[in-house]
Amino acid sequence: MDFLSYVAGLTKRKGDLLKEAKKLAEDAKNVEGLEKQMMKKSASLTSAAREGKINSSELFRSVSDYTLMSSMAAVALGSKGSKPDKTMEDEFAYAVTRLAPLSQFQADFTYFKNSDNYEEDDFILPPSQYDLDPDSKYFGIPEDEFVSENADESSPPASWGGVETRVSRYLVTPIYGWFTRGEIRKNIRLGYKEMRRVTQKDKRVCPECVNFEQQGWKQIGSLPSPGVDCRCYDRCRCSIEYR
Repeated sequence: MDFLSYVAGLTKRKGDLLKEAKKLAEDAKNVEGLEKQMMKKSASLTSAAREGKINSSELFRSVSDYTLMSSMAAVALGSKGSKPDKTMEDEFAYAVTRLAPLSQFQADFTYFKNSDNYEEDDFILPPSQYDLDPDSKYFGIPEDEFVSENADESSPPASWGGVETRVSRYLVTPIYGWFTRGEIRKNIRLGYKEMRRVTQKDKRVCPECVNFEQQGWKQIGSLPSPGVDCRCYDRCRCSIEYR
């Protein structure tokens, strides 16, 4: 299954995916619970791929499905108490546009799983053009995702642990950003008029987030949620305050 075929089939599957997302949110109860659930799912999917229980196409579909469901579950948690079902519906189309990196992940994994250079415990998984720069100071990429001193910079070495890290990057890391998108929609409905972005005020804060914070109080909805329009991408650590 290629990326376009997957996206084309989402229209018919949207209802089922949102239903599963709602159940995930109910079971998780909060962002931390959802992150733990998706960490376990990342591990189980990677294990299934390693043991040959699922092929690269099945891995792609499963990772894509859970990326969507975890995103929508986070939106539901953020908008809890104020039309979470409608909020998921409203955010679903945008969530689909954020699946683009998965097309490259599928290609990378398929190529090296089938190549002569593939070794079970240590294979090369090149960075996606959509992925973050592993040398950037703004991101806490795990050690096995870094380029070693003797490695080709275009091909950082990765173990199966590296594959799991990449899967969790899609399932887990964006959860907080999606939670804040749901929270913004909820607070608009609750009558809040203004919002402001608050950074962690350390050396890892990117220039865009510094700029958002410096703008101070703005009309609610006029500032992007954490992870949007900044080079932190889905690893953004900013918070939002409302009044």
